[in-house]
Amino acid sequence: MDQSYDEKQLIEKISDGDVHAFEQVFNTYFHYLHNVAYNRLHSGQAADDIVQDVFTDLWKNRLSLNIHTSLEAYLYQAVKNKVFKYIRYQVVREKEVYINRIRD
Repeated sequence: MDQSYDEKQLIEKISDGDVHAFEQVFNTYFHYLHNVAYNRLHSGQAADDIVQDVFTDLWKNRLSLNIHTSLEAYLYQAVKNKVFKYIRYQVVREKEVYINRIRD
């Protein structure tokens, strides 16, 4: 049986460990969130990894979910934060590579 829930119900059901509610969120938002990440990074693999991390974090932290905005806004912000973290990591990594080349 395919059952849909509104956002508040989805959040409550995910908090209760409802896999079907989680799948509904995943299926509803995956492509949108992937596009958000891809448009900033221009890397399909990095976008996949970031969105997967967001959904993994959502599931792992389901018992302490405290969403005060819409679910879409919450997930969008989570992707945006991970994208910025990824970019910062890449910048640091590139600096380290550059410094190591200068030393050699």
